[in-house]
Amino acid sequence: MNAIAPLVPQKQKRNRSNRPPVAASNEGWFRGPTVEGRDTFTAFARSGYSGWSVGFAIPAEVVLATAHRTAWAMSGVALLCIGLAIVAAIWVGRRISTPIGHLVAQIPTLGEGQPIEIRTAIDEVQELAGAMRTVSAAIGERQRLSELERKVLADSDRSKDEFLAMLSHELRNPLAALTNAATVLRLAPPGEDSQKAQQVIERQTKQMGRLVEDLLDVSRITLGKASLHFEPVELSALVRDALRTLQQAAKLAHHEIDTDLAPAWVRGDRARLEQVVVNLLGNAIKFTPAGKRIVLSVREADGVARMAVTDAGIGIARDELARVFDLFVQGPQDMSRARGGMGVGLAIVKRLVELHGGRVAAASAGPGKGSTFTVTLPSTPAPTTVVPRQRAESAVSHRLDVLVVEDNADARDTLISLLELKGHRVRGAADGRAALDAIARKKPDVAFVDIGLPDVDGYAIAREVRARPGMESVVLVALTGYGQPDDQAEALSAGFDLHVTKPIAADHLDRVLSEFEARA
Repeated sequence: MNAIAPLVPQKQKRNRSNRPPVAASNEGWFRGPTVEGRDTFTAFARSGYSGWSVGFAIPAEVVLATAHRTAWAMSGVALLCIGLAIVAAIWVGRRISTPIGHLVAQIPTLGEGQPIEIRTAIDEVQELAGAMRTVSAAIGERQRLSELERKVLADSDRSKDEFLAMLSHELRNPLAALTNAATVLRLAPPGEDSQKAQQVIERQTKQMGRLVEDLLDVSRITLGKASLHFEPVELSALVRDALRTLQQAAKLAHHEIDTDLAPAWVRGDRARLEQVVVNLLGNAIKFTPAGKRIVLSVREADGVARMAVTDAGIGIARDELARVFDLFVQGPQDMSRARGGMGVGLAIVKRLVELHGGRVAAASAGPGKGSTFTVTLPSTPAPTTVVPRQRAESAVSHRLDVLVVEDNADARDTLISLLELKGHRVRGAADGRAALDAIARKKPDVAFVDIGLPDVDGYAIAREVRARPGMESVVLVALTGYGQPDDQAEALSAGFDLHVTKPIAADHLDRVLSEFEARA
């Protein structure tokens, strides 16, 4: 540091221009040369007493050297901080980007069932991984559902095609037999051939009626529209009635039937429970070779009635047991389809049993080892008095005046012929107006009225007849192809005495006429 140099008074003019800060203020500092010409930083103060200014000069290189060292130190510290920040940013970034990269790499596997695994202490990344697991599970579930839907649609299409093939086969066979029998009747003189043709027509007509009724049953039962009349039913007696029906139809001629029947009372619809028995027996007969044994048993224990049908037939594979009660599912058949059927019998059995509060199960030791179908129903105490069922007489004691209202000429003419052969006086009408005119001109004892007429429907005819004085004794029978419970209720509310679905068999026709003969 240089020695302190006295400054010249303010009024001294020498080097005055070089020290303007000294003249401008009483104290301060400035950078400038001394009288010797050295570059310095000078701090000064002026005496108020003498007017002299005193300054202390420090060489500029000394001050600047310290400042430069401080600047370099600060720059070094700043660079170090920047470097540490860069390293920290890279380290933190890698801690975040590495697990996210692993998650990104696993995106293509979403929905494939592979686990989404990640190790990190970052909560947000863990949450992202959890969200990806949820998405993966949702995608996987959706894919499984889509595969299941595709499989169900494929199975549905296959079942539909199989059903259409079955339906075509089952309907064409009776139609072929009916066509041939009608030709025989036309060509052959009265005798053995014509009688055989008549028997063929009767059998095949019943077969077609049964097929149509099965299809209608499937619709009514699966939609929950089956009409059930519950009453106490003795299950063993019902099984005997079903066996008698099958024997009369020659269905049991080629099989041995063993029964082990104990009294068992249930509460149910007699006709529908008999349908269950007939369907199970028919299924056993269909898939059991001739000469083999079929066993029926009925037992009651612990509040439950059990009926079992055991056959020695072709058996059921283990993977098919769960499907035997599905609609349109059948056992194996060859191209001849000699066993027949449309695969609806067991589906009807299952639904009817469930409507009675019971269940049905199938069991088999495997192909070729037979099968057992077991129906379980809630039992009920035996009634104290049993009213025997009475069958309607199958013959009518005297001639009736009958009107047949039907727009289909063949259906009308054949029913008229059938009634005339049974000894009744019969007239026909092709539409509603003709029917009303015929009823007004000559009040018939019984009128069979089709519902779907071209001008006035059958319901309107019934309401009109019931509104006319003196027509109370006319028995109105709705003869129609509409057989749902709602159709029956609408017919009765319109004024019909009875609702009968087409076709009506000869014995059923006799029962209908005898039921209302007393009113004639």
